[in-house]
This record gives sequence, C-alpha cells and structure tokens, in this order.
Amino acid sequence: MPVPATKGQLRTRIEDMQVGDYIICEYQASSGSVGLFRNLGTSTAAEIPVTGEAAPNGSFYLVMVDKKPGYGWLLIADRVIQHSISWNILNSNKFIQGTGCLNNIIPTMTSDTTPYGVASASSVYSSYYSAYTAFDGIDDLRGWAAPQGVKSGWLSYEFTSPKTIRAYSIKPRNYSVADAWDGKKQAPNTWTFEGWDGISWVVLDTQTNITWPDYNKKIFVISNKTPYIKYRINVTSFNGGYNICIGEMEMSEDPNILTIRSLTGGVAHADANGNSSLTNQNRGGWPLNNEWDKYIVNFPQDLIQSGKTLDDIFHLVRTGAGTVPYTWCQETPINGVLNVNAVAATNLRRTCRVMWSNNILSHSLANDNGDYMGFRPVLEYKEV
Repeated sequence: MPVPATKGQLRTRIEDMQVGDYIICEYQASSGSVGLFRNLGTSTAAEIPVTGEAAPNGSFYLVMVDKKPGYGWLLIADRVIQHSISWNILNSNKFIQGTGCLNNIIPTMTSDTTPYGVASASSVYSSYYSAYTAFDGIDDLRGWAAPQGVKSGWLSYEFTSPKTIRAYSIKPRNYSVADAWDGKKQAPNTWTFEGWDGISWVVLDTQTNITWPDYNKKIFVISNKTPYIKYRINVTSFNGGYNICIGEMEMSEDPNILTIRSLTGGVAHADANGNSSLTNQNRGGWPLNNEWDKYIVNFPQDLIQSGKTLDDIFHLVRTGAGTVPYTWCQETPINGVLNVNAVAATNLRRTCRVMWSNNILSHSLANDNGDYMGFRPVLEYKEV
C-alpha cells in the first residue's frame, strides 16, 4: 500500500499520534450506499485504490492533521475512498456533518464461521438472513432475521479469544417499505447485551423502548471490564414489524466514540485579499480557514518527505477521467459562484474540491453520483 509520504510514523493507536502520523483503517460499502468502518490500527486488508471505488472493500490511511486543545484528534483520509456516491446520500446517512462510529473488531464475515469467529442466532428466517449477515459490513436489505411471528430471540458473535467489549452498535436493515417489513419496524425495541462466562450469560447492558426514526446506527457504551469470548444481544421485543431483524451489529473494546464526517471546503473562491469572489482566483476557498485549505493544501512542508509532494500524501491531483475524484465538502456555495465549468452555483449545488494545475474550488448538484465525485472521510476522536 502506498503509505502517506509524511515524516510521521505508522501508528496503531490514535492516542499515540502526533501531526504527520498516520493510521490504517478499513471501509466496506456497496455501490451507492455508505458503508462501515472497522479495524482501525489493525487492518490487514488490501488497499482501496487511490482513485477510490464505487463499492470499496479494503484499507486506507488516516493522517493526523491537528490535535485540538480540550477536544481531541483530527485525522483526514489519504484518499477519496468511495466514488459514485452523491452528497445527498452521504448527508442522509450523517456522513456530511458527522455521525458516531466504533472501532469495530468483528471481521467482515462471509459465513457463520469465516474468516474467523462464530456468528450464531436463536433462529433464522432463512439462510439469506443467516446470523453472519449482521456482521458482513454491508448496509443493505439483509441482516439477521428471526422467523416471521417470532417476537424474541438472540444474535451472538464468538471471538477466537476473550475480548473486553466496552461499546456496541445496532443498525436496522436498510429496507424502506410502507408495511411491517420496514427495517425500522423490525429493529429491536428492548434487549439485554450479554457476555458468556463459560457457564451462563452475564447481563452487561439493558435497553428499553428504543425507537428508530431512521436507518442509522445507534451506539451503546457500557462499563464492562471483564473479557468474554462470546457476546450476544438478547431481544425481548421489537417495533411492530413481522419479525426481528438486525441489519448490522458492531462491537468495540474502545469506549471512545469516533465521529466520521466530511471536510469543510468553503462557500466561494478566495481572492488575493482573502475575501470572497464569485470567480476563481487560483487562491483556494473562502472562508480561508476551511479544512481543505487549512489542513491539506497547507500541510506542513517540513513534514513532507524529501522529493515528495502533497499528492503523495493525500492523492489530490485530478488529470482526467479515471483519476482521483473530487472530494465532497459540507457547504452549499454562495449563489452565483462559478465552478470549474463556469456554471453558477444555486442552493441545489454543493462544494467539492480537487487539484488540477491549481487548487480548485468547484461545485456540483447534490444528487450527482458520477464517478468523478467521492467521499473522503474525516475522523474526529475524543477520549471519554
């Protein structure tokens, strides 16, 4: 994998990082949908190409760019990890302004026993909804499902060695219909989260009357300090669907919640005096403190390896079709700002950034899902 060409070090823990250090992470998503992050600091998966993929399943690096006093660490991905995904899809899944994530340590399961560990359940609707599909890292209409009419049941994952799980997450299956098959209605309502001590199940957490207004995950931090080899969610009721279904479940030994979001990139072009401009002045974005310019374009020169450039760290330079995509940013540009194709901005468009022969601020329709647009995650980390 082309590691970022900084003078920093590869780290396995965010807490040990300094500006310029980098850490490996894993991401898997199906085409047109957001995915799941896992194995921060420990991934051995093959890399995601520096040009991104529509359905990525692999590793990339996060580069530390700042440590905010009293807040925590700020890291930016070394590449666009997923293209052909719209700003609207990222936003509806909270990957624009930010959503909580866990450092999931369950591998991407491809059966109930591969690549390792054991996924199991009290019962299954059919093999299509086997236990492992809740641990496969794919946000789709699958997931573990109990038989129709079954109002309680459990889903379990057994590690190969004891783990001290201190946080877990639950996500409904991503299936929107106007009846009782809706993933939100099938999601658990009341449950216990338990660890197996070799003799009996120990209750570690209890949740009641949980509702699901959307298909986004919920994270539950627990005070467990005991390593168990097997954990389960034991569901006693759900939200009125035909049967219990869990789209995805994650477990982490780290109780600190990671926030994943997108970069800020500015709402207009910057001019020579640091003011806003409707036309490109080849000076980046305005306001000047946008994260693309502050942390990427102005990454410390003394932290770049000799003979290397910013492109060897963040893979920024687009030379045409099939090369690095634009990075979706958070902002709606000011009406009238011209993009790279001299199209004037409206409130239907969103800022995106890339490097051509200069530092480009551009914009595109929020529902644009072409392979030239993509998601470059930002990670904020704060210790609890």
